[in-house]
Amino acid sequence: MATEPAKRLARLNIDLNSQLVGARMLLEVVDSPASEQADDDKPALKLSDARIELRDVNFAYRPGEPVLNRMSFTAEPGKVTALVGPSGGGKSTVLALLLRFFETREGDILIDGQSILSVSRRSLRQQTAYVGQDVYLFRDTIRANIAFGKGGATE
Repeated sequence: MATEPAKRLARLNIDLNSQLVGARMLLEVVDSPASEQADDDKPALKLSDARIELRDVNFAYRPGEPVLNRMSFTAEPGKVTALVGPSGGGKSTVLALLLRFFETREGDILIDGQSILSVSRRSLRQQTAYVGQDVYLFRDTIRANIAFGKGGATE
């Protein structure tokens, strides 16, 4: 079949584009200026149970192109909560909003009843860990990979 190589080439192009988008997003985070100091005057997040609530959250990267439309859910402490959907469905956007890489225009995101907009980014991010389904390592030692995100890490 002469069409099979063309199909494989098309799939390869889609996979490559997906990887490029992921790399671009990683570089944007790595290269972005530290915004945590901008709201150091806000109080620290006080965790008790780490209950996360989204209430009628709307978000769009570009006007007129909503990614999240009145999204509401609760992630209960001690339970597994899965965000499932197609590529571009807003799963990563929810995490970016939760960490305040972007801010919602409408709706509320609460952790233990506290609006994430009312606490400092630094305290919010210090209480957060993310483990992706795909693990990426830099071509370096395990120690260097672990220390990458923690300036001043010791042995």
